[in-house]
Amino acid sequence: MFKANRNRQWAILSLVIFYIHAAPIHERRKVHHCVEMRCRPDIFDSVTTRLRSSAEVEEECRVCHTCANHGYSVCLHLPRSTLAPFGAKSRNGSSCACAFSVPESCNFPSDSSEESESLHPVDVCFRSALRIPPRPRVVGTKRTVILTVDELWNDPYWKDLDISNLKIHYEFPVAVSEYCDGTVKSTSNDNQLVCSATLNIDLYDYTSGSDDATDGAVKSDNLKERVDYESLPPEIRFDRNVFLGAESVCFWYTVAIRRPRQIEFEIVGHGELNGARLVDINTTTTSTKLTFDLEPQIYGTPEYYDDEEATDSNGLKHTTSKSQTVSEARHSRIYS
Repeated sequence: MFKANRNRQWAILSLVIFYIHAAPIHERRKVHHCVEMRCRPDIFDSVTTRLRSSAEVEEECRVCHTCANHGYSVCLHLPRSTLAPFGAKSRNGSSCACAFSVPESCNFPSDSSEESESLHPVDVCFRSALRIPPRPRVVGTKRTVILTVDELWNDPYWKDLDISNLKIHYEFPVAVSEYCDGTVKSTSNDNQLVCSATLNIDLYDYTSGSDDATDGAVKSDNLKERVDYESLPPEIRFDRNVFLGAESVCFWYTVAIRRPRQIEFEIVGHGELNGARLVDINTTTTSTKLTFDLEPQIYGTPEYYDDEEATDSNGLKHTTSKSQTVSEARHSRIYS
């Protein structure tokens, strides 16, 4: 019933966080474990064989640790017994393929002879891996501080994950506790007061429900409009008075990621693999932090302007129109 490939384990660096092509990876395991599963013959057509990092560097999957290095937990490759001599590759020309989860068409072997004839043996290796979410982007104007998570929203890697429960976190020094809408704590070095606050951002899900046939055309138009709306990254706008008296503010965010069909191994004795099962897990991960200079020497008390010159977190200048500043978009929120 269960066959473990005990001889296929890869020792890796003992670092918890490391960088491959500028893509920070958070890893939870130090060793790859592999099991033999039965998959459909076309399995390699539905998983990732060419990997792209956050630095837009593309790499072909050649060995399984490449998957974890790019933030994929699952690696699939054909057993040597099914390959022609001299290192033949799978049908699409790749030595292996990567996925966030074990594909639905792959399962542990059974005693069914009918299944054995229709499915092919595939070595499925697992090491829990997930990229660290990119830091938020922040733009400062004369009246507001605008935060977006556009890189998380638009990057193909993150778009393929089931993300929910977005929370924006920020910390900044305050002179008195009354200036803080969150939790006030003091630093251990100089007893300076620090305000720590969190905003919960709703991420709408339009995948549930169905269109009624009587007004399908109208609902279809509405659905397209909602999908276009949903494609916009969340944008949070803070009135500068929120950070009254502070010279800088530290922003980051957390998200919950649903990760179905992960492999949980049963390890016995001195690290011997005794069994495995598929489990669904939820992971909360934290983005890279960004310290944003509020430039109080430039931006004083907020005033109303028709056009504003903004400075983003990279020091670049932008012009923001009045209509953009007071936008009522679904994700756009103003906090004061």
